[in-house]
Amino acid sequence: MTPTLKKSLVIGFTFNVEKQPASGERADLYAEFDSIDTIDHIKKALESTGHKVISIEATKDALELLVKTKIDAVFNIAEGFQNTEDRESLFPAIFEFLGIPYIGSDALCLALKLDKAAAKKIWEAKGIPTARFQIIEKLDDLTDLKLRFPIIVKPIHEGTSKGIFNDSLVEDKEALRKIVERVLRDYQQPAIIEEFIDGREFTCTIIGNHEPYEILPPVEISFEGLPPEAKPFCSYEVKTIWDDPKSTVCPADITPEQEAKLKATALQAYKAVNARDYGRVDMRMNKNDQDTPYVLEINPLAGMSYSPEVNHSMIKASKAAGYEYNQFIIRLLNSGLERIGLLEN
Repeated sequence: MTPTLKKSLVIGFTFNVEKQPASGERADLYAEFDSIDTIDHIKKALESTGHKVISIEATKDALELLVKTKIDAVFNIAEGFQNTEDRESLFPAIFEFLGIPYIGSDALCLALKLDKAAAKKIWEAKGIPTARFQIIEKLDDLTDLKLRFPIIVKPIHEGTSKGIFNDSLVEDKEALRKIVERVLRDYQQPAIIEEFIDGREFTCTIIGNHEPYEILPPVEISFEGLPPEAKPFCSYEVKTIWDDPKSTVCPADITPEQEAKLKATALQAYKAVNARDYGRVDMRMNKNDQDTPYVLEINPLAGMSYSPEVNHSMIKASKAAGYEYNQFIIRLLNSGLERIGLLEN
């Protein structure tokens, strides 16, 4: 039975608009923010349901609007306006303080998403495969290196491949020290270093809050066709300079057994951090063990660009599952509205 609305709704729509970094700012500082085109298309999709939609850019000015406006629920894709390690949880925490229901994962899950080590510790505790790692807070921590090369170096509190460049995959201690030093200096946060899972990379999108969850067809991130100097992982260069719509392949060319394993592992990772409504899980399979997906991270605020020129794998998976763009946005909205109690079957 198709879910129906209990009443006509006022939907707040929170977002951050992408902008060019100012002189002296890092080139990737606003990489997580969304384009005007994406924001417009999501708003039109929400409005196509007949809801009244109120656009709210996630700045300090949004607070007064949220307090003064009667909003039934918020569709949230805001990344936060402060460049802090908990930035993605700021607006969900505000919604909770104001008593406004919202679609998407809660403040705790979004804070975990931007603490790569904390999320990995949870997955390890649950027996979910993830790459071995160490947290490096200062260069002297490298004297107690417990990992095997090759090693990939990441800022511990970033998303959208911020701070993860082509040279972030290192083969020796000299290169490791150099890249860790860059992360500590430029990002003012610890580095997380991981043993590199050398194999195929996939993403899985999950929708729902209880069985049966809807798990969309896995997407493979293909590194074929990249320049000779490109290393096979999702670096900032791969996502921007070398971006190619053909690099996301869906449905992925995998066996039914591999697909089942990817979906099962993604769901385990999703549930372990109490993600809700929807989210995307990123995984790799070791080339010597193609039956064991290793979880890289979870993204409860995955990209939703309408443009076919932008490689947002969640949108590619939705198309493979048979959704038109508006249908998919409404599917995500309804997943949250059902949980909140604003839909009935």
